[in-house]
Amino acid sequence: MIFVFSFLFVLYSVNAFLKSRNKEFGILLMQGITPGQLRKLITAENMIIGVMSIAAGIIGGFIFSKTFFTVGAYILEMDALPLYMPWKALGITAGGFLLLFFFLSQFTILFVRSNTVIKLIKGTDKIKPEPKPSVLLSLFGIACLCGGYGMVLKGNVHGAEPFIILLLTVIGTYFFFSQSSIWILRALKKWKTFYLRGKNIIWVSDLVYRLKDNARLFFIVSIISAVAFTATGVLAMYKSTVGAEESAYEMEYISFSNNPKEQTHLKDIDHELKTHGFTYKKDKIDVSYVRYQEGETVPPVYMISKSDVSKYFHVKLSGLKMMRLSISRERMTAISKTKRRIS
Repeated sequence: MIFVFSFLFVLYSVNAFLKSRNKEFGILLMQGITPGQLRKLITAENMIIGVMSIAAGIIGGFIFSKTFFTVGAYILEMDALPLYMPWKALGITAGGFLLLFFFLSQFTILFVRSNTVIKLIKGTDKIKPEPKPSVLLSLFGIACLCGGYGMVLKGNVHGAEPFIILLLTVIGTYFFFSQSSIWILRALKKWKTFYLRGKNIIWVSDLVYRLKDNARLFFIVSIISAVAFTATGVLAMYKSTVGAEESAYEMEYISFSNNPKEQTHLKDIDHELKTHGFTYKKDKIDVSYVRYQEGETVPPVYMISKSDVSKYFHVKLSGLKMMRLSISRERMTAISKTKRRIS
């Protein structure tokens, strides 16, 4: 995912860099520069930019990495992570981005060579036609966004719905910036009482062209920001969930009765604890696991016997309010015995 977004960012930046120099390339071609020399020039410039970008990114990441480690450790409630130099990761990152800059420079050269000298000399001076969005694609983009966010707001997302939400949101975001936003601005231009008031005629007209030219960049930034905020939210939810779980034991191992690797796992746990010199007591509790049908808002629950509660958890049952549990077969998909070993 990171490499895909990096590819799109680098492609956009390299393409914008070359477009700004079209007039210069046209003059060089008029003076007799060969296509091979032009290719070497563009490749060398892109590689220099790539090396400087990689160096700046690595240095900046190293400077702020301790801050990221500290914040991450605080969110996950871990000990402070030490600062270290991941040489292998740095080498892979630098090599990958160097190859990316090289191949993109070769790819973008085709756009320069496909233009005539006259077009290159004119550069960006030619008058751009007014963007004309598709009404159908504009409505389609808005519908995709409404559908994706509507599925999220209704809650109870399960199965393939997260992938559908992701697909609708990505498609809707792209068409919103490339079509819907321009369509909305053109509608504002037709609203004469608003369009001709004050400076509205200036910023609305300018914004139409800017959105058309930078639609892909806005789309990429929006998707990356959404990914970053989603990851932050997942970490925050993980912290709140883990922090809310309380147990009378330092370590718990939960296994279903049909788990063929249960004994292997227990032996591995015992071996690791003994190797590191831990003393421990191991208890075994039989638990009934109740799982409801998909779509239910009630989470699965564990049920243990009254005798195990008084034996292992030291709870005074006289102070507990007992209630009768009734579960219909239609609402319960599985009740299976599990073995819960707690060390």
